[in-house]
Amino acid sequence: MHCWESGFVVREKAWHGLATVLKDAPTIAEGIKQAGLEWDVIQCPIEAIIAGDNVGRLSSPQRPGDPKEYHVPAPGWIANVRSTDKSILGIVSEKYKPIQNKDAFQFFDKFLDNKSCALEAAGSLKSGRFVWVLAKIANGEAEVSPGDKIYSYLKLSTAHDGSHAGTIAFTPIRVVCYNTLSSALAQADKSVAAGEGRAMHVLHVGDVKASLAAAQAEIDIAHRRIGKIVQQAKAFKKVEMDKAFFYRFLEEIYGPERAEMRKKLQILYPVVNDEKRPQAERDVAKEEAMVIEEKLARPVRRSGIIHSLVRGFETGPGAEMAGQTLWGAINAVTHYEEHQRVGSNEERLYASWFGGNTEKVRERAFEVAASLV
Repeated sequence: MHCWESGFVVREKAWHGLATVLKDAPTIAEGIKQAGLEWDVIQCPIEAIIAGDNVGRLSSPQRPGDPKEYHVPAPGWIANVRSTDKSILGIVSEKYKPIQNKDAFQFFDKFLDNKSCALEAAGSLKSGRFVWVLAKIANGEAEVSPGDKIYSYLKLSTAHDGSHAGTIAFTPIRVVCYNTLSSALAQADKSVAAGEGRAMHVLHVGDVKASLAAAQAEIDIAHRRIGKIVQQAKAFKKVEMDKAFFYRFLEEIYGPERAEMRKKLQILYPVVNDEKRPQAERDVAKEEAMVIEEKLARPVRRSGIIHSLVRGFETGPGAEMAGQTLWGAINAVTHYEEHQRVGSNEERLYASWFGGNTEKVRERAFEVAASLV
C-alpha cells in the first residue's frame, strides 16, 4: 500500500518531496481543497457474510432451499467509510466518533482570524487513514545561534482507522534541516508543571466538537515552550564531542543494553583472575565473559548506517552551525531517522509523524543527551 496520498505545503518544497507547493498560506476552505481532504467519514453498520462450505457448518445437514450464504450482523462495530470512493478506512467500535477533516481544519479557525497562526501543510497518508494539519505559529521562532533557527508549530493529527487518538501537539522544528524536535519537549517539560505544553489527545468518543473546543481553550500558544527548547539546545551546544565520543553516544542510543554488558564484564573479570577461586567457577565466568566480549565486538549498527550517521554529524545539513557538539550529534541522529533511514519518503513521513521506532530513537537521543549535560 502506498503511504502518501495527497497534501500541500506552503512556499517551499517539503523535505519528503511530496505535496503541492502553494505560494501563500491558504484559507481553511482552500487548505481542505489543496490537501485533497474534501471528503467525509461515513459510519456504516457491518456484517459477516458466511458463504461456501462454511454455510454447511452453520446449517447441517443442508436441505434444499437453504440459503447459499448467511449475513450475520456485527453488533457493536461499524465501518468508517470514505464518502468519495466508498473505501473502508477502518473497523471501529460503535462508540467511535470520527474527527471529520473539516473539523480538523476548523480547529485552527480562530488562530487564523487573529493571525496568531497560518496553515503551513496538510495531507493524508495510507489511503486516507491518517490525516494531519500543520500550522505555523506567528513570531514563534528563536535562535540557538546566528542562523540556527527553531520555528514553532501546532499539529493536529487523527487516524480514521481507529488506531490513534486525535492529537493536538506543539511541534518545534529546526529549520536548517527540517528536523522535528518534538522529543525535546519531554526533557524541557521536566522543569515545569506536569502536562504543560504536552500533546493533548482528543478521544474519538462522545462529543468530538466539544473536545476540540476544550482543547482550543486550553492550548496556550504563547511562546514559553520554544524558549525552553532553545535554552536546552544551547546547553547541548556547549558540550564538545569528537568522533570517538560520538560513537559512544550512538552506542547509548542504538544499543543501550551494551552498557549493561560492560558492567557484567567488570564483575566477571575479577572472578576469572582470582586464583583463589575454584577452577570450575573461573572457567564458567571466563566462558560467559567471552560470549559478552564477542557480542560487544559486533557493530552497534550496520557499517553503512554508522557511516551515514557520522557523515551527518560531520557534514550533514546544519552541521556547520551545530559544530562538533552534543547539539550536532542529536541533530545527526534525528536527521538520519527522519530523512535517511531505510524506506520510502512516504514511510519515513508516516514513521516521523505517527510514532513507531523513529520516535522512540529520537526520544532516546534526547534522553542520552540530557544525561550528559
